[in-house]
Amino acid sequence: MKPYTLIILVAPIASATLDTISDYTQEHHIPLVYIHSVGFYAHISLSLPPVFPIVDTHPDPASTTDLRLLNPWPELASLAKELMEGIDGMSDHQHGHIPFVLLLLHYLDEWKAGHGGRAPENYKEKSEFRELVRRGARTGSAEGEEENYEEAVGAVLKSLNPPALSTAVKEVLEAQECKNLTKEVRLSVVQSTPSLAYFPPSNDTDPPFPSSPQTSGSSLPPSHPPTESPVLPP
Repeated sequence: MKPYTLIILVAPIASATLDTISDYTQEHHIPLVYIHSVGFYAHISLSLPPVFPIVDTHPDPASTTDLRLLNPWPELASLAKELMEGIDGMSDHQHGHIPFVLLLLHYLDEWKAGHGGRAPENYKEKSEFRELVRRGARTGSAEGEEENYEEAVGAVLKSLNPPALSTAVKEVLEAQECKNLTKEVRLSVVQSTPSLAYFPPSNDTDPPFPSSPQTSGSSLPPSHPPTESPVLPP
């Protein structure tokens, strides 16, 4: 049974066999699930190893979205500068399909130019910045309201924050079981933790956790005609 990382037993099963498997899984730190079903009635028993992290596979998107707008990577900053350079000369269609991430980076540059290079830091400043973004939207065009600007305005408070690890993640990174791996600890989540813990001090930033916000924009430069299909940046 060594190759298995999870064992599921379904009744009926002989007590001696159940005891043998149960002892083996406890000794080798393998999760065991025992299921007994009779008609519409059933019960499930779990036997877990001492180290068994429980991962939330459907967390609140707002808690995991991290666009790193306050410290964008060079390629993103370069893309924003290139595409936003001719924003005033864009057609209404092009103006209304700029990805909100690029809008926020563009107006962040405007804000910093008038605030000594600082980004909005508190609620009052973020509210002022939000109004700066809102004033940039075009009104009365044949394209209707610009949803990309609405997205940018709605993302200000949750996106303009320094990246930070949650308390729960810090507890995992600092756990002794993750710092001192043993052969009994076979969970991939635990085995990868030392690398994640090493990343922040070595790179002066937190690990690049993924996020996939929905947007109404495209990555087409102003030179493309409005008949082109919107394409999100990779």
